[in-house]
Amino acid sequence: MQNKKKNTLYIQLKKQSFRAVLGMIAFLCYQNTCHSQSTIIKKEIEKIVADKNVKLGFALYDFSDNRIISIHGKHKFPMQSVYKFPIAVALLDEIERNKLSLNDSIIITAKDLEQNTWSPIKDRWPNGITLSIEDMMTYMVAHSDNIATDILIEKVGGIPHIQNTINNLGGKNIYIRNTEKELHSDRFLQYQNWTTPIAMVRFLKRMEDGKLLNKNNCDLLWNIMVNTSTGSIHKYIPLTHTIAHKTGSSGVNSLGMTAAQNDVGIIQFENGKRICFAIFLTDSYLSTDEGYELIAQIGKIIYSAYTNTAIKL
Repeated sequence: MQNKKKNTLYIQLKKQSFRAVLGMIAFLCYQNTCHSQSTIIKKEIEKIVADKNVKLGFALYDFSDNRIISIHGKHKFPMQSVYKFPIAVALLDEIERNKLSLNDSIIITAKDLEQNTWSPIKDRWPNGITLSIEDMMTYMVAHSDNIATDILIEKVGGIPHIQNTINNLGGKNIYIRNTEKELHSDRFLQYQNWTTPIAMVRFLKRMEDGKLLNKNNCDLLWNIMVNTSTGSIHKYIPLTHTIAHKTGSSGVNSLGMTAAQNDVGIIQFENGKRICFAIFLTDSYLSTDEGYELIAQIGKIIYSAYTNTAIKL
């Protein structure tokens, strides 16, 4: 009887050891797959950028394994309109503190409609319009409206207040120093509105983790970013996958250089995998179309790696 008990215990221990070994093998295989996936993404991106006259900043955060991969991930890059994403976060923080409401009305007069700037609001209502804060935020983020941005910056409390809010929310290495009007007055000022690729994916992750805003406001901002009308990151990614993102571009100067052509956001793949990405092109001598195509190709590399789809660029 005693021997039988010993044999039963031995068999149970053997089964547990076997399951532990299988678990370890599965874990190691998963780790190797993730490492291989990251290596492929980084190598493919470096390959397509190698012969381009552009400085690339790139970072990717994988929610499944908390891994960050990057290229020049800690370097400073001008945000341009990417900064409208953290501005929106600061605005929604004010709303959560009951200092503002999404339904508050803002009267925009013809005098507010600066002519030499990008503004779908100005194009649609050249004589002015009254819009809610929610509508204004949608124009700022989804359509990158510069007039809406400056009005909302003032409504929130100005640049210093926005910067302080971002700092308090854990947004490290995200620096906002100038309004759109100021940026248009001096092209060198854009380099003062900077972030790093790693800092931006970490900020995006904080939003996705619910550490920046409450769920309702996170969902609101997510849906606005899903409907972003600018950029090219989605060019080679099927519509069955969801991309919430914000773009930023400086335009081309007289020397043919583009100081910033950027895209940052979150991709939720159809298979359930999620990543945050940040792509910054700076001091680029690519044409505008070439810059958009490069960002689109990086998007395709990410998509291919996470869906096991063959890369054909």
